[in-house]
This record gives sequence, C-alpha cells and structure tokens, in this order.
Amino acid sequence: VTGIILDKKDRVTQVIVEDFAQSYYNADELKADIENQINEVNSVSGSDNPEESAEKKDDTPDVELKGFELSEDRKLKVQIAFENCNLYTYFNKKQLFVGFLSDMTAAGGTLPVMNKADGTGVLGQDEMAGILNKKVVMIEENMAVVTPSKILYYSENMSLTGDYSAILPNEGEKGYVVY
Repeated sequence: VTGIILDKKDRVTQVIVEDFAQSYYNADELKADIENQINEVNSVSGSDNPEESAEKKDDTPDVELKGFELSEDRKLKVQIAFENCNLYTYFNKKQLFVGFLSDMTAAGGTLPVMNKADGTGVLGQDEMAGILNKKVVMIEENMAVVTPSKILYYSENMSLTGDYSAILPNEGEKGYVVY
C-alpha cells in the first residue's frame, strides 16, 4: 500500500507501491530520475531551503532513497526517507503536516469532525484542550499513514486499518490523525 510511515522524531518514510507492468517502463531510468530529484532537494536543503525547519546534527542526507525494488510480478516498491514533513512537502508538492496539535491550532489550523479510535463517538470541543499536547498528521493524498504510537482520533473521511494505521481513500481531501 502506498503511504507514509512516521517515527518518534517526526521523520517521514514514503512508501510507494505501484504496478510497473508496461513493457516500455524502464526501472533504471525511473530510479535515476528519483535519485536526481533527491540530489536536487539535498543540494538546497538546510538553511538555504525555506521549506526546511530543523537543523541537523549529523551528516545523513535530508532526503534519502532507502529502497527501490521491482518484483518478478512487476510490482515496484520505492522507499524515500525525509528528515521532516517540510522536506516531504517540498519534494512531493503535496502538503503534509506532522507536529503537535497546539502548534497546528496556533498557526490557525483546525480539526474537522474527528472520530474516536475506540469507537465511542466523536471528539467533543470540550475535550480539545486536553489533547493539545498530542501529535497530529495532516495529509492531502490518497494514502495510508502509519504512526509511531496508537491513533486516538481520525477524521471522518479516513478509515482505521489498525491501531497505528489509517488510510485516506479519496484524493483531493485532507485527512487528519491524532496520536
């Protein structure tokens, strides 16, 4: 399944799974194109990149190709690691927010109606103050999200697929998960 995996430090790993069945597709050309895009982002990331928000303390690249695998049945699986959600947004031209709910609301963001992951209804306005220290992820792509801790709430347009995963089935909508 195509989606993102988040770790406890808000790093993002994008997993792309696609059919690669057409005979005119060239895996080597695609891999080279992805590597060129990654090199381009890495060459401008850091303090020169307006999309970059975190200073790194090591020499690992901000964006890295972690896997590129073409199976015998022509299924392609690509894994790209991003140091943060800003780099993901810059690279993919699709909005992704990962951070504390308090930061999102301070920047003017609001949550839509959120289902409780335990199935007991929806998140009430009176409960919002008690979860501002929780993390939220906002996506705007049809994809799965895997969180590093248990999902507590998810927007009505998403579906839970496990305790730590949800999927936004419709392209063009924004989906939210609080964990």
